[in-house]
Amino acid sequence: DVLSGAGVKVGLFFGFALSDALSGAAVEIQRQGVFEGVPKDTSTFAIGDVVYWNNTAKNFTSTASGNTKVGIAYSVAATGVATFNICLVPTI
Repeated sequence: DVLSGAGVKVGLFFGFALSDALSGAAVEIQRQGVFEGVPKDTSTFAIGDVVYWNNTAKNFTSTASGNTKVGIAYSVAATGVATFNICLVPTI
């Protein structure tokens, strides 16, 4: 299931869900803009750092290997920070 405001990756598309949806159901996503996200516990970000999405753990990480580049940090995220801002950068 997907909650409104959660990160969603389908194929090459990544965005934030605009509503709740059951697993496998269609959900509208926003692919551009600045959004609040949850960083991986061990990831830190400075403004301007590349942000990756870990689709298995469903969180944002600074680790490129095995993850999808989705945007740029728009606020600082220190260790233990609950949320930070991400500017989505849609690519193909």
